[in-house]
Amino acid sequence: MQEYIKFKVKGNAIMTTEPTTSTNSAGETEATPHIVRYTLLSCQMCMPKWMTDKDALKKVEELNECGTTGGWILSDIDIQRVPCEKYAGNVHMLFDC
Repeated sequence: MQEYIKFKVKGNAIMTTEPTTSTNSAGETEATPHIVRYTLLSCQMCMPKWMTDKDALKKVEELNECGTTGGWILSDIDIQRVPCEKYAGNVHMLFDC
């Protein structure tokens, strides 16, 4: 089975299927890193909040290869890590290509 099969279309965005979850040491539900949505020039990844920016950049490229020479970069916004409403142990980050 090819990796891209796990994506499904929902409205204007492509969404992933449900990630694997576990409980972290703080008792919060934590999900494996997964792409929540993406467009041609940006994407949003849900990931455990303990992941570093370097880890996040490596993982987002692994999950959704950018296809440009520079790859994904962190979006230039004021708030980089937004708490996930669904998984208490996760945050959302935005990336641009």
